[in-house]
Amino acid sequence: MRQVDLFAGIGCFAWAGEAEGFEVVAAVNHWPLAVKVHAANHPNVAHYCRTLVTQADPDARFASEKFDFALLPQFDLLTAGMACQGHSRGGRVGRKQSKKVADEHENLRATAWAVVECLEVCRPKHFIVENVIELLDWELLDLWLACLERLGYAVTKQVLCASRWEVGQRRVRIFVIGTHEGRPVAVEDPNVPETGVESVFDDSLGGWRLIEDMRKTVSKKGYKTAREKVEIANVRLGGALGWGQHTNYNAWGRAMSEPCPTLTTKPAMLWWVRDGQYRLWADSELAAAMTFPRDYDLCGVGRVDAAKLIGNAVPVNLARGVIREVLRQAG
Repeated sequence: MRQVDLFAGIGCFAWAGEAEGFEVVAAVNHWPLAVKVHAANHPNVAHYCRTLVTQADPDARFASEKFDFALLPQFDLLTAGMACQGHSRGGRVGRKQSKKVADEHENLRATAWAVVECLEVCRPKHFIVENVIELLDWELLDLWLACLERLGYAVTKQVLCASRWEVGQRRVRIFVIGTHEGRPVAVEDPNVPETGVESVFDDSLGGWRLIEDMRKTVSKKGYKTAREKVEIANVRLGGALGWGQHTNYNAWGRAMSEPCPTLTTKPAMLWWVRDGQYRLWADSELAAAMTFPRDYDLCGVGRVDAAKLIGNAVPVNLARGVIREVLRQAG
């Protein structure tokens, strides 16, 4: 069985597919750095660094970069971690405040039609598309789904939570699944307890600092400073090992048995605290929260790029579980 990884990022679907017995034959992504990392970890895959634009894309600047899906070899499964910035809740403020951002996000939403075009040209047996749940609010979603069905696919969509799939992260995403001339595939979260962050933490890493040595800053508009947040976490946990996230009061000082919130593309959002000390999550721990292998090669990228690469990924264990269900139900 062969797989093509569209909007491939750094290879979460590729890792998942290989683990379930697929040969990944091609990966396509627009960001050179992501393609570099994907290629370093999947050297036997044909890589294409191209912008996935279609006839529906309103930006003519990219017309010369249009990817020819006929270049792809025959394959059985299309996986696509489709661009989410145009749909995500986090981008709403920028879209309202800036026409430039709104136009960029409109272009990103239009890349969804690349999935339709790829399926029309290649006709694989199955496809799996992942995106933020705000995709459900897209005004063209019904039309997009109808196009997939018109191509002969039985299409389902379901919202899944990564922490139910042995991922230490409460990441909720929509998966659109199609089988060509087959029966619809229905996937539900396993009825199991959520996975905590125990497997994410790497006690061999240094970098711990005393909370009392943190720089004191002045609170603005009543907001807590970074030091105050870490101090609150240390008190809540009674000095025990735990984690915190800067943006959410309820996430200042949580137990290791609990999953972390959705990883963002921003570095320094998560930290560990223990016995009056703290440190930020390392890049390798962020990758572990996406259930990438510990030895995953990030090619020495800086912290900002690492957070962006990892934050835009799909948890490998979740992707693997969905692929496994597709094979079990649709064959």
